[in-house]
Amino acid sequence: MRLFIGLPVPNAISDELVELQNSLPQHARKVPKENFHVTLVFLGECARDRLENLRRVKSKPFFVTTTRTGAFTHAAWLGIEPSPDLQALHKSLVDATSPRDAPARFVPHITLGRTRTRISGWSGKRFVRTWLASTFVLYESLSTPSGVRYRKLEIFSMEK
Repeated sequence: MRLFIGLPVPNAISDELVELQNSLPQHARKVPKENFHVTLVFLGECARDRLENLRRVKSKPFFVTTTRTGAFTHAAWLGIEPSPDLQALHKSLVDATSPRDAPARFVPHITLGRTRTRISGWSGKRFVRTWLASTFVLYESLSTPSGVRYRKLEIFSMEK
């Protein structure tokens, strides 16, 4: 199973992100609204039973704030303010899951679209929204004929 752990994006903010996607280059493939999330840890091909330590990860709910648009070579995204609470949850999840290929640097973001060519001229637009994160989710990434779909396998509540 191809797995990752992420923060879900609330519906009201997802609706606004769909509007923001309208400013993407026309050739961009837009991420479907139901796939919006903030990746905390990418696990890749992984047996689900290897993830028992997830139940021991503790975090209190915290606020997540978007910042501005940006782009990697082939992906357009909306940045997330790297708060101490978000960084701590990320570290706890990395420690609990020991992913093989964890990136050296955590760059929290919501991917909005992808292209085969370099994206330019889309970075730096301010788009500030805030929500209370009270759960994190274990997702499975499924390749389908109509594109990638993310299935929620398990939802973990943060303690208040």
